[in-house]
Amino acid sequence: MWNNTNTPNRRKQNNYLLNTCVICICFCYSAASAQNAPRSANTQLPGKLADVASSYSKIVPTENIFLHTDRSYYSLPDTIWLKAYLLSGLTHTFSTISGLIYVELISDRNNVVKRISMPAEIGLSWSQLALDKNLPDGYYTLRAYTNWMQNAGTDKFFTKRIYISNPATNKWLVNQHSHLSTEGKKSFETIDVTLKDYNGKEYGTDDVTWTFKAGDLTLDKTTVKTNADGSFTAKLSLPDTSKVKGPFNLIINGKLPSQNAVIPVLGDIDGVDLQFMPEGGYLIAGLPTKIGFKAIGTNGLAKDIEGYIIDNKRKNIVSFKSAHKGMGVFNLTPEKGETYTAIVANKTFALPLVSTSGINLQVVNTLGSDSVKISINSSIDLLNNQPLLLAGFVNDVPYYETSIIASGQKKTVSLSKDLFPSGIVHFTVFNSLGQPISERATFVDHSDRLIISAMPSKTAYHTRDSVFLAISMKSKIGDPISAGSLSVAVTDDGLVKQDSLENNIVSSMLLTSGLKGTIEDPAYYFSDAPSATTDIDLLLLTQGWVSYNWPEILQPGAQTKFTPEKGLILSGAVTTMADKPVVGGHVLVMISGKKVSIMMDTVTDANGRFAFKKLPKTDSLSFYIQARNEKNKKARLQVKVDQFTPAGGIKKALPGMPWYVNTKDNTAVKLAEDKLEFLKKQFLFEGNNLLDEVNIGNKKGIRGSRNLNGPGGADEVIDQSRIEAAGEITLLDFLLKNVRGMNMLDNKEGRSYRIRDKTVQFEVDGWLSDRFLIDDGGGPSSRYDQLTTALNGIKMKDILGIEVLTSSKYTNAYALMNSLDLSDKNSRDGAYIEITTRGGKGLSSNVSSDATDYKPVPITWPKQFYRPRYTASSVITDLRPTIHWEPQLATSKAGKTGTSFYAADKPGIYTVIIQGADLRGLVGFKRLKLSIIK
Repeated sequence: MWNNTNTPNRRKQNNYLLNTCVICICFCYSAASAQNAPRSANTQLPGKLADVASSYSKIVPTENIFLHTDRSYYSLPDTIWLKAYLLSGLTHTFSTISGLIYVELISDRNNVVKRISMPAEIGLSWSQLALDKNLPDGYYTLRAYTNWMQNAGTDKFFTKRIYISNPATNKWLVNQHSHLSTEGKKSFETIDVTLKDYNGKEYGTDDVTWTFKAGDLTLDKTTVKTNADGSFTAKLSLPDTSKVKGPFNLIINGKLPSQNAVIPVLGDIDGVDLQFMPEGGYLIAGLPTKIGFKAIGTNGLAKDIEGYIIDNKRKNIVSFKSAHKGMGVFNLTPEKGETYTAIVANKTFALPLVSTSGINLQVVNTLGSDSVKISINSSIDLLNNQPLLLAGFVNDVPYYETSIIASGQKKTVSLSKDLFPSGIVHFTVFNSLGQPISERATFVDHSDRLIISAMPSKTAYHTRDSVFLAISMKSKIGDPISAGSLSVAVTDDGLVKQDSLENNIVSSMLLTSGLKGTIEDPAYYFSDAPSATTDIDLLLLTQGWVSYNWPEILQPGAQTKFTPEKGLILSGAVTTMADKPVVGGHVLVMISGKKVSIMMDTVTDANGRFAFKKLPKTDSLSFYIQARNEKNKKARLQVKVDQFTPAGGIKKALPGMPWYVNTKDNTAVKLAEDKLEFLKKQFLFEGNNLLDEVNIGNKKGIRGSRNLNGPGGADEVIDQSRIEAAGEITLLDFLLKNVRGMNMLDNKEGRSYRIRDKTVQFEVDGWLSDRFLIDDGGGPSSRYDQLTTALNGIKMKDILGIEVLTSSKYTNAYALMNSLDLSDKNSRDGAYIEITTRGGKGLSSNVSSDATDYKPVPITWPKQFYRPRYTASSVITDLRPTIHWEPQLATSKAGKTGTSFYAADKPGIYTVIIQGADLRGLVGFKRLKLSIIK
């Protein structure tokens, strides 16, 4: 017997052991039965497929991450509060692989605008991501992954779409309606626009300028006078998208800097991307086939459609209509030599071609049934008694395997759902060569999720009341869950609109982590909606899933490119210039960070490697590593640091409408208004306009800048807004185009970069670039060539800001730091460009000889969420959108815990979202409402 605390999960594990025995017996029986059947030479079933797949899963185990955030909509300046659950992709127990999680905020221009790391222990981590107040309005993608997860590809990463608005940069609400027209061969999109302020007051009659842009390219620009109700019309000539690339936007500007709006131009707003996916993968002549379809509109979201199928004689064969989120299904028995076309809204879409030979896998997973029916349909030419293998996998673990002889057109087996744990089941048919020939996914749900309960101490609370929630966690059969981990977010419905169908820890771990692409309203599939079970089958029929790369798995010796990181460790190797390891070499590291400055040393091992593990816990560390030979003498050596390589960019998202366009509810408006009011009270505003910076000179500081004069202490500051507009160019190209007076001088003394008549010194992340250049005796020209290569190797998307220093007011500090002779005119009159990168690594890839600088992705340690304590003298209005954030609650032996907080000043409704895991295989989710009265 086993402890019932986690009975469902353990029951599945024991079933798997039992299944393995049954499978072995069944497989031996099938193989023995097939011995008398004719078989071609050198063909055999992969009889140990389960062993091979299991071995691969052990060598390359997977991880899943879920991020619980306090909300999905933010208004600057703001903070995203995070709780990370890092679980095994195989069992959903806590991951023992990684101890460091990377979190990125990615703009829709595919720029990583912020990257942090979070330390994880027993699969848990919590922290916060402070938003730069200069971020532009728009949608962003929050992405989380470990270094190890990169082996499985970006499809396994956690992603979440959030919206960030800047209340200081937009004061308009926009209603718009678009329609298309054609004139000859030209296409036009006409957009009717009406402008109002946050209070609903019409803009009135005044001049506005609209600009039609493709990326950074201006296609059209016009100044118009709005009507009395603030309306106007923009007629846009749509370009040939094969020649002009988007994203396409209509940008509207009024007379004031704060009067602006951006409307994505979608082009064919009635367009649709329609794909047809036969069950099992193929249309095969003579075999009845279930065909799933999925329709996506030009806004990237599902679109409901209806239409019909015709053959090559234009005969109407069957009609179809989407059932949920643009997805639907119909049945068709394709005929040999026929081609089939779908007609939708007078547009045509080709179905896949009909094959004359093949095998299709069909799955019937009926609601309420305790079994799954699987049928293997073969074309007549394949009825040759060849052995086939049917296998079923969940989370890359094989749970079922059996041999089937192709002796009839249809072979059907019925499998108990108890063979599989809850989740996506991948069924695959392999031919006698071990090649996958047909696949189908379905969902098995035993409803074995954690039951989370939350009981408020009152039925209703007054404003500024102390609120207490008693929370408990139980298993499906009612056993208390001890040492479970929970996170709690409480938000004001008047300021934050929480989407009840967005991804939660249950839908993430059981569904979306195993699927590719965007899943709309994933929590819907775990709701009480009558059609949710049917619709999840539609989803798995039409959505690509993350599965095995079989050619890679069936090859011996699985390789992994990315290594697991157990935490913040500085490691690397010391080699000779000929790349031979230096054994017993001395390594000295100087560590600097916030209120930290220490030195550590070690010696290299038999492979020339070194590691420093007990590093100080501070947000941002910089390392200077110096190597000596085994006699502790200086020599021509190379120091190579193991550096984290960030994952590639995300698939470019289709433009989403900003929150202020066609707003149907006032929650976002209230949040923006309250944020403005809050900032005014914090003395960050004058009137209704946000000051760029509260320091003298009104210069914008660059976050993370190592400027010796302080962030913003420069003659020219290039901030994120100008960098965002630069697009995909190199740092050198940007500097030459955007720094006033910058040029290249070529004379008898050699080539150099200049700002007017001043030689430029480059500082990258606080490190003088000359420290990274190799003195090869080539003089100024060699320095120029090395700088050119280094600056051309940095993309603008990796830059946070640039500060240009040309006057002695700002350059003296740099000259002194670099021990330059201020009496020397050339030294005194030099210029500096301080460059701040996102990675903070300087030009370390070009460091020479026996030393290197290294700055890892900063670890962000958790901070305490602000919890007000009201007194009779408290007069400042509480305007918090997130009322309470509790990232880590642990249940007692009785499965109980609790949390408390103060209600804010506004009556209304609060939404409480609780997510959690027992770290032994089960996850749970709870949502409830609280009433706040005066």
